[in-house]
Amino acid sequence: MMCIINVLLTLVAILPICIQANSGPPRITQQPKNQKVAEDETVSFFCKASGNPAPSFHWEKGNRKINPRRNRYIVEDSPHLTVLRIAPVKSKKDDAVFTCVADNGLGEARANATLEVFKKIGDTVGGNPWVVKYEDFPSGYPRIVVNPSLKSVEKGHNALMKCEVEGNPEPTVYWLKDFLPVDMSDPRITLLESGYLQIKMSQESDAGKYECVAENDVGVAYSYAAMLYVKVRRVPPHFSIAPEDTKVMPGADVNLTCVAVGSPMPFVKWRQAAKELTPEEDIPIGRNILQLENVRESKNYTCVASSDLGNIESVAKVIVEAPGSAPRNVRARAASSTTIVVSWNQPEIPNGAIQGYKVFYSLTPEKPIFFWDSQEVTNNNQVTTISNLKPNDTYTITVLAFSSIGQGPMSHPVQVLTTQGVPFQPLNLKADTISPNEIVVMWDAPQEEEKIESYQLYYNDSHMRQNIRISISPPDEKYKLIDLTPDTVYHIQVSAKSARGEGPKTPTVQAKTRPYIPEASPQAVSGRPLDAHQIAVNWKPPPPDKQNGRLEGYKLRYMKNIEGDIETDGVEKILDPNIESYTIKGLDTWTEYKIQVRAYTKVGEGPLSPPIIVKTDEDVPGEPRKVKIEVINSTAIYVEWRPPVNQNGIIRGYQVYYVEVNSDDEPISSSPYYDTYDGNKHEAVITGLNADTRIMVQVAAYTRKGDGIRSRSKLITTKGAVPTPPRNLHLDLIQEDPPRIKVTWQRPRDTHGNVENYKVIWGRSGERYEEKILPAEKYSFVTYSLDKGTKYEFRVLAKNDVDYGERAVATLGTPDGAPAGAPQNFTAIGLSETSVRLTCDLPFSF
Repeated sequence: MMCIINVLLTLVAILPICIQANSGPPRITQQPKNQKVAEDETVSFFCKASGNPAPSFHWEKGNRKINPRRNRYIVEDSPHLTVLRIAPVKSKKDDAVFTCVADNGLGEARANATLEVFKKIGDTVGGNPWVVKYEDFPSGYPRIVVNPSLKSVEKGHNALMKCEVEGNPEPTVYWLKDFLPVDMSDPRITLLESGYLQIKMSQESDAGKYECVAENDVGVAYSYAAMLYVKVRRVPPHFSIAPEDTKVMPGADVNLTCVAVGSPMPFVKWRQAAKELTPEEDIPIGRNILQLENVRESKNYTCVASSDLGNIESVAKVIVEAPGSAPRNVRARAASSTTIVVSWNQPEIPNGAIQGYKVFYSLTPEKPIFFWDSQEVTNNNQVTTISNLKPNDTYTITVLAFSSIGQGPMSHPVQVLTTQGVPFQPLNLKADTISPNEIVVMWDAPQEEEKIESYQLYYNDSHMRQNIRISISPPDEKYKLIDLTPDTVYHIQVSAKSARGEGPKTPTVQAKTRPYIPEASPQAVSGRPLDAHQIAVNWKPPPPDKQNGRLEGYKLRYMKNIEGDIETDGVEKILDPNIESYTIKGLDTWTEYKIQVRAYTKVGEGPLSPPIIVKTDEDVPGEPRKVKIEVINSTAIYVEWRPPVNQNGIIRGYQVYYVEVNSDDEPISSSPYYDTYDGNKHEAVITGLNADTRIMVQVAAYTRKGDGIRSRSKLITTKGAVPTPPRNLHLDLIQEDPPRIKVTWQRPRDTHGNVENYKVIWGRSGERYEEKILPAEKYSFVTYSLDKGTKYEFRVLAKNDVDYGERAVATLGTPDGAPAGAPQNFTAIGLSETSVRLTCDLPFSF
């Protein structure tokens, strides 16, 4: 029996990775495995890494980043997992080391895996993949005997994907879905001992392309891909719970439940007559409970269930069994100091026959209604007299209607003063908001003939809690309150006053002023970089007295701090009012951003905060450009380059990597590097190389965040070996006037072939030099006349069949001589009675 590792565990189960709350560099948690595969077959490398923030991945082959858009390479990523798939594998190109690289901006983690490819050398029978000849092909290489086949399963049913394998040693088996490992942590999915993949209670997400993989010590084999389709049954909608008729008392709350099923599951909504009660953008599926509050009137409600297969409806009646509204136009007047006459009209929503009315009255309206006195009125009367009251007291009165089933709601209370001669209560008090700072108050005059001298208007607000009284004389039934606070609730009452005194106040009405735009910007705006691409911004709300209403939110604006850019070039984020911090993401590296915040209400936007300038952090730099290499001699090369386009910070220096490579351009030694330690230096001379050697060179810049991307590899071959410096270089002054110098030397220690000639170079240090070519058998040279008082440098080089070799260098100064002429441009300037300034130029020659 084959060996099945349910621990595809370490290889294929995509388990959640626990990320610590603290940020940290990435760490490889599952390294890619070394693989062996036959040419033209398929292979995959799996790599996992942890880190906070979560790392991103890329793959390299031989230190070069793999382009996932290339035909044979496919890279699939999921959280904390990356897969490199190569199909078909080629021996000349893919027999190499592959590297998984994880990077999260805080660091980098790398892991290597080797791919060994068995080279294809021909077929014994054309077209049969199992008789293909491979170089050094091992016995026991795994083989797929039974490939998985196309499956179609109904949703909720089980599916079985078959796969049988052979090999020695017995291969382990695991499965891929759409190139990624199958999630074996799902309890519905099981890998059987036979190698079959069992999926229970299939879901639509199980659909996809499946592959079986067999692996042992000598290689890996992939099955043909097979599609799994999951079908969904289609059933028209029908009600499993239809809404029912309901009887309620006025003011009650009702829940109407409607449940419908089908496949696909239907959307369920409510309608009352032609009015839609369920928002179109928020229609639930399968179940919808209609919540009715404070029901006053009998109505029919329709539940509608709909899907692609049709619509169905069911109607429920909500029956209110008592008057649905209060008596209208309740009026009260003092007939005497102990008697009040109360009148009213029938309710607007009687909901059937009204049997009578109840009139409630009290001197303490703050107490519950069952502590009030009451008086019942029947026989369809709509007026009553209340007697035996206390004189000179204010009574509060309310009326309700009742039927044989129950009582309706109470009317708005009215107040009346049991004092003869004082005005009645003003009627129909209303308050309308006309601006953020103004409310118009209107009312009707009391129903009496008593002369009213003035009205008394009382109001306070929910913000400042101030109680204010205004006397309106001459009397007018309209008044405008001004200089109010925006977005504030005001409580308003009015009373009438005559010569005999002030009458009762009206019931309190409330009015809320309109909001206004904030007068001030958010306070304490600050920002700091989190990394190369994120900035954290914090602020506090505007002062409460400057908000002018409830804040609807904040608008955060940011843009690059570039001279000439206008405000409309920025990006704006709309944030909730309870948010006082935000992280701006996706920013450019090492870039200044101008950031401002403003608050807004329903009316509009407040002023922007003063701008703050925040610069994102550095990152590793991009790839150096235009790298050029020149051979200097057999042991040295010259390298120059241009800075990266994306420097991503301050470049602290460059590192030049160089390594010897073979004829296949593969490294055959360690890779040392030369560091410039200077970000402004763009050239380097690499010495100490071997003669006639192929060298691969790459250049990388670095910031304080680390090494950047290496440049593309450049190849060059050093020259063959050249002679070492001539030995015992010696200079002798053989004549002083005019000076002449004799140069002598000996044959180089290592000539690396026959010496063809010698070159002697001489001249003033730092000036133009002269040179002389001498035959190989000559070891001395005498100069012609030289200048006096001058230091001369002499260089001697030997040449073989490759080139001139290393030089020997020596210096010697000639003796001084008398000037050949008089000083030029001599002048004398008197400075004082006792001093003179003398100036002159040197003679033309010495």
